[in-house]
Amino acid sequence: MIFFIEGSFQSSAKTLIAEADIHIDSSPVSIGALTFTQRDFPPAPVRVSGTLKNLIPNTRYHGFHVHTFALPEGDWNCNHVGAHWNPFNTRHGDRLDSIDRRHVGDLGNILSDSFGNVYIDFEDSIIQLHNLTKSSILNKSIVIHKDNDDLGRGNHDDSHTTGHAGALIACGNIRLLDSVSTSKSAINILWPFDLNTKDFYNIYNGVPLSSVSYVSSPVSTTAVHLRSSLKQSIAVTQPSLNLTRLSFTVQCWIHPMSLSTYHNTILAQCQNPSLRNCLHMGIRNTTLYMNYYDETLQSKSILKPDNWYHVAFVFDAVSLQLSIYLNGKQDVTKKVSVSNYGTTDSITIGTSYITRQHHTHFDGYIDQLSIVSSARSAEDILLDATSIQSTSIKEPMENSNVIVDSSLSTNCQTQNEIIQQQAKVIEQQITMTKNVLQMSMETVSQMWNQQQDQRVCKSNIQSLPSHHDYTPPNRVWCPWKEDCTQILDNRGRMTIEMDQQLSVPFELHMSISEQPINRSYIVHFSIDERQVSIYKTINNITTSIHQTTNNDHILYGEKGKYWLSIDYANLFVKYGQGEVRDRCTLIKTDVPNIEQDYIRSIKYAHISFNNSREIAHLKKFENKIRMKVGKNPVVDDPALIVITPDQFTIDHQQNNTVIPITRLDSHCQALYHDVIHWRFQDDDFSYLYEAIEYSISNNKGWCHQKLIEKASRFGGRNLRATYLRITIGRNRGTSPGVPYVLEVWPPGHYSPIHSHGNTYGIIRVLHGEVNVKLYRTLNLKKKEPIHEATIYENQVTWLSPGLNQVHKLENKSPNKSCITIQAYEYVANDVTNYEYFDYITNDGQDIKVFDPVSDIDYFEFKKIIMEEWNNKH
Repeated sequence: MIFFIEGSFQSSAKTLIAEADIHIDSSPVSIGALTFTQRDFPPAPVRVSGTLKNLIPNTRYHGFHVHTFALPEGDWNCNHVGAHWNPFNTRHGDRLDSIDRRHVGDLGNILSDSFGNVYIDFEDSIIQLHNLTKSSILNKSIVIHKDNDDLGRGNHDDSHTTGHAGALIACGNIRLLDSVSTSKSAINILWPFDLNTKDFYNIYNGVPLSSVSYVSSPVSTTAVHLRSSLKQSIAVTQPSLNLTRLSFTVQCWIHPMSLSTYHNTILAQCQNPSLRNCLHMGIRNTTLYMNYYDETLQSKSILKPDNWYHVAFVFDAVSLQLSIYLNGKQDVTKKVSVSNYGTTDSITIGTSYITRQHHTHFDGYIDQLSIVSSARSAEDILLDATSIQSTSIKEPMENSNVIVDSSLSTNCQTQNEIIQQQAKVIEQQITMTKNVLQMSMETVSQMWNQQQDQRVCKSNIQSLPSHHDYTPPNRVWCPWKEDCTQILDNRGRMTIEMDQQLSVPFELHMSISEQPINRSYIVHFSIDERQVSIYKTINNITTSIHQTTNNDHILYGEKGKYWLSIDYANLFVKYGQGEVRDRCTLIKTDVPNIEQDYIRSIKYAHISFNNSREIAHLKKFENKIRMKVGKNPVVDDPALIVITPDQFTIDHQQNNTVIPITRLDSHCQALYHDVIHWRFQDDDFSYLYEAIEYSISNNKGWCHQKLIEKASRFGGRNLRATYLRITIGRNRGTSPGVPYVLEVWPPGHYSPIHSHGNTYGIIRVLHGEVNVKLYRTLNLKKKEPIHEATIYENQVTWLSPGLNQVHKLENKSPNKSCITIQAYEYVANDVTNYEYFDYITNDGQDIKVFDPVSDIDYFEFKKIIMEEWNNKH
């Protein structure tokens, strides 16, 4: 019998699922289960996944194979499973080898950690689940060996038959699951909450409890408003919803008005007091929370009241993966042990009927709540989170927060009913803050811009760099969650960045083929603690391009950032460390003209760590390594000086000495326009800069005294390693500290080498001049600047995530202070932000954290300086 899972209304593709309960040799004691999944009929690959526990011996690699026979009922002796499954009578080999160089049953090695835990998750294109194929592994055994499989490369007598993998220590029969009717209808439910609680398809219609109300929504027409104080909710009693062994996705937009320390339920199917029979999704302790029967999952990101959020809760019955998404980005995920049989209890929206001392009611707005019986992809969820429905709007009513959508009415009577309902909404919302819609639309606008960026990234059209051609790689690649092969956005033009918190040797293979074993054309890059190598393979012939053991080029002994860039148009391969920019290039190799068509065809990146592509082996790096893919090659370096487009000349373009503000990210553009016209010397006090100079030179001046007070701020006492931070406005939570800062640099004073925590920033020189030194990274062993420039009075420089982030500012003038106005802002789509600056201490021996606190508010500072100046005169 076969377990099929329907894909959607239109799709006829089905999924085959088999399982193997793994037990210790000669014992019925189970150490876990493995799942085998084939999403379509041959030749689709089979995914092998699962978690095993308490395997002995641990902390070692174990051979992992399919053997010929399944054990009879009641027989636990793994030695009865026969030889490797080898229907084509070939030699033993690696899982990555072709079928003529491996057994069908050769699945390589798995790794057991110090606790005896094994995490398995990979795909294999040789084994099959369909019984009509010769490579079928149904009714065979999966076996774990005691020792490492030498993959047929060893010199032992049994290397070519078993890989010298040793005794059989655990095994299990591979069986197909029970069948589910393939005619089962897909579930598709949508509550749009357009002034009612009905299902869009008129099947799962809700009944409002305690007279719910509605508010205008930036997502559609209206959203339902549930008040926890009135215990308002929605019940869906008929028909019953059965999600037994099904994938599903629950999505909606929410706008919490308040957040309790308990449950704020969005949707639940939970009338039994036991959580074991409860499907529950909502907010708990200000974070998204999901209860999937025996399993729970809680997100990391903290929600705040009075904000719109797009949320999605996903269960994949194939991979047994639970996931929570926030604003289109996966926030947390977890693998569960089994797909639950579910419940047929009633659905509740805005509350849960589970017996508790406290309430479980949601307080706020919910819009576009949907349930579908499929695990939607991350790409689809991002699209849902950033696509705003287009509404047909008629003449708005007096209250700007209420909109009549003509698509909701088909005749005058219906229109009249809607207007009457709208009038009730106006009465209920008369005290509502008028700017809710405006704030919401700003949030949605930001997400819409993010979606447009994503769409541009996914374009395969080869073109010249865009306006933001200096943007570092920004598409995340997670080999431990996805695949060790990545499809690139642009053929022959790309940059791959790897940020390691733990030093791990790795290899990148940039290929024209999706198959890692295809050796038609590959550019290889490898790095470890001893050397860096760039080499190429053309039609199975491999030649070295560049190799070095330079200590500045090899793998750091600690955390570090590495990148590889390829450009068919300019015929180069570049390798660098630190920021992704040309000044950080360590190796550049030229590609011969005759290979241009080859390199232009590169479409795939294959990654391996410590010579391994086994996802089970890579899981341990999940929180230690972050990889990103960019569509642009590293051609040159962005200029530091910012000017307006009307100042930009052909000479500027040729010499790359300045950059127009329009070429920077929109966040930098906004900060630039915030401060570019600010005047600090005005009719009220036209001697401010001169007065600041006086306060610095006067032993009793406020500036002089404050600088002495701060002499030990960055480590050992050093008066010159000080400057003044005078803030303008309040900390709005959009930047590290207050976003606008007037900084004063006396002659000869400087900052430590410091990092700006991946923020956007604009620095405008008001008075004097400042020297800027840029560094590839914040590292005690790499303190040589990569670039140095002087920013003069009335000039502007910039920083953005990944560029110009690590610098040192210094006033080299012997007699004139430098005064700058600086503006900073976090990355808009980051859920959590780093609120500090890291810096190297004055003695150069340590990296510490700087909290960007204010020395004084600007208007208070100005008052003090004016008094000092007036007293002098």
